[in-house]
Amino acid sequence: MEAIFEKLEKLNQHFRTSSSQPENERFLQRIVKLNEEVGELCEAALCEVDKDQRKKDKLIDFDAELADVIICALMLSTGREVDINLEIHKKLDKVLNRFNIE
Repeated sequence: MEAIFEKLEKLNQHFRTSSSQPENERFLQRIVKLNEEVGELCEAALCEVDKDQRKKDKLIDFDAELADVIICALMLSTGREVDINLEIHKKLDKVLNRFNIE
């Protein structure tokens, strides 16, 4: 997972140096991008269930769309003071506890 965060940080640095966009605008832009990618993932999920859902030339790859969603979500954590790895672990522990899973 560390290698993924290194790549995300490089991408974040690229966006910071190639644009004078304020951080709050960049954050909102990333939220919108995440929403767009979730929409594409939903479309890919529909195509997984029913191949006739999409009548376009382009084949939709569910796994690639899922990766896009994960990348966009993780990009939201770059530059923040919170350790997203720790937050994910805490959340997973909470969910496991809720279902009495050890």
